[in-house]
Amino acid sequence: MKAAAGAPSLSIVIPAFNEEQRLPRLIGELASSAEAMAAGSGLSFLEAVVVDDGSTDSTPDLLREAAAVHAFVRVVIGNDGNRGKGAAIAAGVRAARGDYVLLTDIDLSTPLSDLSHLARALHEGAAIAIGSRVGRGSLVKNAPAHRKRLGQCFNLTVRGLTGLRLGDTQCGFKLLATADARQLLGVQICRGWAYDVELLMRARGAGLKVVEVPVTYVHDPRSRMNVASASVRMLLDVIVLSLRLRGRRLYRSADEADRDPGRNADAGGDQPRLEAHRQAEQPVEGTRSERQLGALASPGALPELAGDDDRRQQHGVEVGVEHGLPATSPREGA
Repeated sequence: MKAAAGAPSLSIVIPAFNEEQRLPRLIGELASSAEAMAAGSGLSFLEAVVVDDGSTDSTPDLLREAAAVHAFVRVVIGNDGNRGKGAAIAAGVRAARGDYVLLTDIDLSTPLSDLSHLARALHEGAAIAIGSRVGRGSLVKNAPAHRKRLGQCFNLTVRGLTGLRLGDTQCGFKLLATADARQLLGVQICRGWAYDVELLMRARGAGLKVVEVPVTYVHDPRSRMNVASASVRMLLDVIVLSLRLRGRRLYRSADEADRDPGRNADAGGDQPRLEAHRQAEQPVEGTRSERQLGALASPGALPELAGDDDRRQQHGVEVGVEHGLPATSPREGA
């Protein structure tokens, strides 16, 4: 199935760390179904940006081989070791060329066929659509009971500490405009497993409408996540995020936007449009203008996010198997 002419383009961003066992299946699935799944969602599959996050096995070599065979594979290889899932996702979003990014995991625990459900939510007015493994309509297979219990406890903790009213912040399946993703991740302070919480807190602070969409989730027993150690680290990260971000002013006021109208202007064009509405409870006058898919590349497409400082570290990466393309790491400040 081919995408319709003029359909907005899609980049799939996938972090990888020591994934030599699961990588071949991923590439095969993308080659066989990504184009059709995107077309069925009103999108045009452009690329899969796979970010190697300091692997010590043969993952980087396998990625180079895949890129040599499949034109859709783009490789981002960091030079400074294992930095964390959040940092890898941020690096992939920086490298993405599509109008939209689908953030997902290497095991495709949520199948690409569920992309259409997230895309529908965006067409109905959401700015960010996130997969949810809880609630009516979701389907979870093979997940150990202890992981389910830990997930429930973590969600309750997130709700209590951050004020987010979402059932599942940690499902790795998320769809949003690339420009929005760059803005939200460009001031990232959590580079590990809890990056999703920060992303969603900043989205709330920016007045972006987040919609949860029930999805299918099939647990992969080969998951590299150590539940015990990761849970402790994630809890500490959420505490830090709640102290630093909860209640902070993460968007510009309407008066500031009026003084600098070019910062929030959407470019024109002939591509299909979506509307991304601000959340009603956010104290921002008016709503965002109707979105132009593929025309959100201007830095001001999203209200300016707050940051404590502008210090940046250079993070050498390999994109499209071209070593050394410079990219800046997320700012330390929030």
